[in-house]
Amino acid sequence: MKIQWRYDLINNADLLVTIAIGSLIYPFSDKGLWFLLTILILFIISWLTYSLIFQRSYLRQHPEDKASHHELRGLGMIMTVIVTLLALLLMLTTNASTLTFCWIIFTLPFIRDCLSVLKTD
Repeated sequence: MKIQWRYDLINNADLLVTIAIGSLIYPFSDKGLWFLLTILILFIISWLTYSLIFQRSYLRQHPEDKASHHELRGLGMIMTVIVTLLALLLMLTTNASTLTFCWIIFTLPFIRDCLSVLKTD
């Protein structure tokens, strides 16, 4: 199984920016509902900016990196389910912070896309 780093980074760069900025502002926030709303607003702004400015033009030049050309099979599906279940167990059994919750939510698409494979028609 080949890890799809380029496909993963192209599809999830906006998530990476959101969680990086969220991690930087976390120590200065109230760590509650306002922090989650701030993260949501950051995600919307980064997603719109990234998809309109960079991703559209990139995918026109590199159509092999479109999501329609990739699928999750076998080991990728098993690993995604295992990580999701472990994340749920971690969130339910520990007193995880809001930042930990955000990291878990934003990490799952990275794992899923990294372990996807090119479709064979």
